[in-house]
Amino acid sequence: MSLVIVTLNLSAQIAGINLSEAKTPRNDSEFEYEKLMKINQGWVIPFHSTPVGIKHCVEKMADLMELNNFDVEKTSIKDVLMADYVEDLTDYSSLATSLSAGSSEINIGWDRNGYRVVMSMTQATVGIFIFKITP
Repeated sequence: MSLVIVTLNLSAQIAGINLSEAKTPRNDSEFEYEKLMKINQGWVIPFHSTPVGIKHCVEKMADLMELNNFDVEKTSIKDVLMADYVEDLTDYSSLATSLSAGSSEINIGWDRNGYRVVMSMTQATVGIFIFKITP
């Protein structure tokens, strides 16, 4: 007779993100870029609106896509408007310029295990947002 022990990690709703490790900022001075933060509506990994910050955001989303088998053709949300002079998501410098001018806006997301993961880049924010989906 053998004993099998199964453990479940309840915080592994999205591979590559441990929601239980999120920091909850009490004020703006405790808000940290490139760290998982708990916000009223869910969670966010905020990035600077600079070419380097946008590069880190795109790379983190690419990692999450691979870990969670997100299909670029099967998104839950795909609302992309890019200025004519922006070649693609990896044209970080042009994308930063167009975002700050309000000429581009990108929201791409997937649903997984009762959560929605969205890479959002707007004039106001650059980040990866995680929301609990309520039926």
